[in-house]
Amino acid sequence: MAGVFTDLFERSIEKEGVIYITSESPEYRMIHESIRRNNIRTILMIPIKFSGEITGILNLASYSVKPYNRISLENISSIGLQLGSALQRKSYNL
Repeated sequence: MAGVFTDLFERSIEKEGVIYITSESPEYRMIHESIRRNNIRTILMIPIKFSGEITGILNLASYSVKPYNRISLENISSIGLQLGSALQRKSYNL
């Protein structure tokens, strides 16, 4: 399944920020056909930063359109920073 997100992964890493796409977005038609066929209507991709680098991406999807404003997306991006911090603390405790 990860292969269908390849372009979005690359874009999220390039942007270093949250990717937010809904079925109402112009870029939705560029989403892999299998996602559209399965009626996924909202996609969020949140970069996880660890030691200043993106080490993963948290993907969230919904069957309904979820409206987020700029402030909400900024708050959501903090999830990636918090996950990265947790990974960093865990790596020091090993």
